[in-house]
Amino acid sequence: MKNKLVISVISIFILSITSPVVFADVIEPGMKEVKLYYTISNINKYPDYIFLIHGTPSPSYEIINSSEFSFYKLSTVSIYAIKKSNFNETELSSNAHFYNYFKNNPDIIRSNIKLDGSYKQVNINDPLEKACVLLDINSINGSTMEINKSKIIFTYTDGTSQEKIFKDQNITPEPSNKSNLALELWYIVIPVLAIIAIVIIIISRKFK
Repeated sequence: MKNKLVISVISIFILSITSPVVFADVIEPGMKEVKLYYTISNINKYPDYIFLIHGTPSPSYEIINSSEFSFYKLSTVSIYAIKKSNFNETELSSNAHFYNYFKNNPDIIRSNIKLDGSYKQVNINDPLEKACVLLDINSINGSTMEINKSKIIFTYTDGTSQEKIFKDQNITPEPSNKSNLALELWYIVIPVLAIIAIVIIIISRKFK
């Protein structure tokens, strides 16, 4: 009996830990996930460095360049740099302890920024397709690297895009697309039309 109680307690504990992650990974009915991308706009100004991302729970590591990059939506990712002359990818890929490599390696240059993997969920009819945050490297000094978010580009299903500037590094700008406004108005118009139709039916029946 005692063993069953212990097993039950352990099971409940495990479920309490894993359930929030599972539910966070599920897309709600009628909603869609807007994929979030990043790109470092001035990375080519630093040709003597290799830039990498490492995150929890993933990726273990990934080399990045001027192209857009993304990662698992529940991950939190940091950006690192290392001089090309000090970088050995074979050594890194064979390292079973990536966390220690990025934390304790004296050649690693750590940035001040942490990135999220997902923008947000929106209504399935929302034309917003993806969001891309543009990052700027302000400086690389010794073992530290300063990176800022400069702007975010929203792309829509019709091929159009919209740019928003970051006024606060901790607040991601929201899109303001005409299609979104039309969608919101549509949800207002439908109930109004329904009410008008009901009133007309009631009045017409009253005068018959």
